[in-house]
Amino acid sequence: MMDAAMYCHACGGQIPAGSAYCSHCGVAQGNAPRHHSGAFSALVALLLVFFFPLGLILMWTSTDWNTDVKWAISGLFFSPHLATRFASLAREK
Repeated sequence: MMDAAMYCHACGGQIPAGSAYCSHCGVAQGNAPRHHSGAFSALVALLLVFFFPLGLILMWTSTDWNTDVKWAISGLFFSPHLATRFASLAREK
């Protein structure tokens, strides 16, 4: 008998039954997806603004936010840093 396929709870991609991780997005496949309260999401958002490193780590490891949203938020924080760095390199030349 053939094993039934299962679907990733994060991206919806089809993966082999019993997989520990999704082969499409890499998210761990537990018994059920984690769901945090809205208060936890608000805490992570506040940490992103006031204590960026911890907020960024919690956003990537402990929220069930869409991966595209996580990348967009990460880009918003890193793009000014990169722009400043490239501008200072251009001035040195």
